[in-house]
Amino acid sequence: MKNRALMLLALLLALLTLLSACAAKTSPEAGSREEDADPAGLAIEIDPDSVTPTGLTLTVRRTAILGEWIYGSDYTVERKADAGWEPVPVLDPDTNYAFTAEGHTLLPGGTEVMTADWSMLYGELPPGQYRIGKRTMRSPGTSAVTVWAAFEIKE
Repeated sequence: MKNRALMLLALLLALLTLLSACAAKTSPEAGSREEDADPAGLAIEIDPDSVTPTGLTLTVRRTAILGEWIYGSDYTVERKADAGWEPVPVLDPDTNYAFTAEGHTLLPGGTEVMTADWSMLYGELPPGQYRIGKRTMRSPGTSAVTVWAAFEIKE
C-alpha cells in the first residue's frame, strides 16, 4: 500500500511538471499583441518568407494539453484599416465559395504546415497589413473561436 501511494505521488508530481511546462509554452511571444495570443487550444504562425500577394504558408500548433481541438481547411483574411480590421472582399460576391469540411486534430505539442492560396477567393492582395484567421473548437461541439496571425504584403 505504501509503494502504491509513493507511485501515485510520483505520477502526480510528473503530471504537474508536465502541465507547468506546457503552460509556459502557451504564453504569447514577446512583442505579440494580446489579440494575436492563443485564445483557444491552437495557435497559428506565418512563415514570413512565404508571404505573396496570392497566399502564404502557416503552421498550426496545438498548445492545449487537455481536450480535443478541431480545425478545418477554411480561413479568413482581413486587412488593417484606420477603423481596425476589415474583411477582404471576395472577387465575385455572387459566387458561392466553399472550403472542404474535414476536421483536423493534433496531439498536444503537434504541428501541421498548411498552405493558403487565396487567388481564386481574393485575387492578388495589394501591399498592406493583413491577418489570417482560422476557426477552432473544442470537441464535442463547443462554440468556435478564431485564432489570428498578422502578416504584411510588401511592394
